[in-house]
Amino acid sequence: MKIIETSVSKPVLVTMIILAMAGIGAFCYMQSARELFPDIEIPVVTVTTYYEGAGPDEVEQLISKELEDEISTVEGIKHLKSISQQGLSLVMAEFYLETDVDVATADVRAKVNLVRAQLPEEADDPIVMKFDFNAQPIMQLSVSAARSLREVFQMADKRIKDRISTVPDVASVTIIGGEEREIHILTDQQRLRSEGLSITDVVAAVAAANIESPGGHISQNSREYNIRLRGKFANLDEIRNLRVMTPGGRSIYLRDIAEVKDTFKEIRERVRADGKVCVGMSVQKRAGGNSIAVDTAVRKQLKKLEKILPDDYEILIQDEQATWITSSIRNVFENMGIGIVLTAVALFLFLHSFRAVFIISLTMPISVAATFILMYLMGITMNMMSLMGLAMTIGVLVNNAILVLENIVRYLHLGHSSGKAAVEGTSEIAVAVASTTLTNVVVFVPIAFMGGIVGQFFKDFGLTAVFATIVSLFVSFTLAPMLASKLLSKENTEFTGSGFFQHFDRAFDLGFQHLRTGYIHCLNWFLRHRAISVVLVILLLFGSFRLAGFIGSEFITNMDQGKFVITLEMPVGSRFEETDRATSLAESVLTGENVLP
Repeated sequence: MKIIETSVSKPVLVTMIILAMAGIGAFCYMQSARELFPDIEIPVVTVTTYYEGAGPDEVEQLISKELEDEISTVEGIKHLKSISQQGLSLVMAEFYLETDVDVATADVRAKVNLVRAQLPEEADDPIVMKFDFNAQPIMQLSVSAARSLREVFQMADKRIKDRISTVPDVASVTIIGGEEREIHILTDQQRLRSEGLSITDVVAAVAAANIESPGGHISQNSREYNIRLRGKFANLDEIRNLRVMTPGGRSIYLRDIAEVKDTFKEIRERVRADGKVCVGMSVQKRAGGNSIAVDTAVRKQLKKLEKILPDDYEILIQDEQATWITSSIRNVFENMGIGIVLTAVALFLFLHSFRAVFIISLTMPISVAATFILMYLMGITMNMMSLMGLAMTIGVLVNNAILVLENIVRYLHLGHSSGKAAVEGTSEIAVAVASTTLTNVVVFVPIAFMGGIVGQFFKDFGLTAVFATIVSLFVSFTLAPMLASKLLSKENTEFTGSGFFQHFDRAFDLGFQHLRTGYIHCLNWFLRHRAISVVLVILLLFGSFRLAGFIGSEFITNMDQGKFVITLEMPVGSRFEETDRATSLAESVLTGENVLP
């Protein structure tokens, strides 16, 4: 084959190509994003609407039903359902798999905009989002200080959140818990009735006074001035001194009929870390962002915040994904390293040549590095599925090179020169090696292009396996024969050791010869008793199918990330304080401070 002859006759060219593949592969590896799962596009669009203070029935009638009626007209919807609970409406539209999710999201958003005017004014604007499998928060933070929870919340909201939000690829930062400032106007019902007023009159008066709007512009000589009507309340006294018109035509101060308090919103969620009440922050990256890069950038930002925040403020990372993702990737490469070592040992036992071991040990990392180039060009991230595909093909990476090298060694022992042995030995089995390699490609290509959500999961797996297999074939026909022609000869492929190694070599060869003889006798027996062979095969197949019924099935296997989550479910109607007390008790049991009876 021309590629084999060229590789042996032009070693400098092959060396430059291999070094370029290794260098570019290392660069692509460093630039590739690290994720837990591949980029999965599930055809589900959610519409979330918050309506604080409303009960489940109100939310269903005033929000969920209105949204469902309008969204149901969008083309391509497979299922449409909603969840209505205290203060929250969640409408989920599932589309057919062939639907473009981005287009579907735009269509749903357009329908929601049409129905927005029919929703209660007090409800927040509906939030339309497509379902993102990787949209889980990548980091959970706790912010605490020796101050009131209100001060900690304001610091987290005004300074810490803004600084973290500036980190590239951070989509949102959500604050959980804390005491958010809120002005309460507590009316006196008897005074209201005596003045002929109602709650709605007070609400209308406050809303009308607390406005800020543009007022046009005025021109004077060569200058022009913009006018803005500023009516926002600046302090509590302005609210107390607000005049409210009565039905009788006179005005009274708001302080005469209500008490104005500077307090905080009703606490409906609480965050504790290490036994202390604190403010929680959830960091979520944007779709397509690099989790490891975002984690690193957020940590750098936290270091800067430590220098500018008061000394008593403490920001701790309570949970994050980057460590688990990094550990998973490291474990794959550790297993690959172990595979290289074990392969080298096995190869030395059979070929008795350190140079042959060196050649094989070099072809494996080169093949992996070259695979990273194709993965990067195809937009495949370093995730659980792609690395699984790479790990599964490690055997293929080394198998091709071993076949080539073993046949080259055979030609050397037949008396051929190193160059001729490399060319003839590789060419003789080139078709067989290519056939076995392409067999793997035929298996993995359909996996890479399966349909449905499962197909999206296995796309990275299948493509990575195909790329690694093809690269291994190229390396086996270029690097392996070139190195063999320069490093191997008949003399250095014959074991010439002494002492223990010589005895071990002879014992291993003798044991392998006995094993081969035993296999030949066993094979001859089965060929003479074909009926028994067929029966045994049928029994094995039957037993395999029976055992398959005891094997469970799941979408994603459970992964041990070194942590566990405890969920407490309280009786329906339990107050927030009771839930908080039960959670606190569970924490004390886990920390060993308390023991349940």
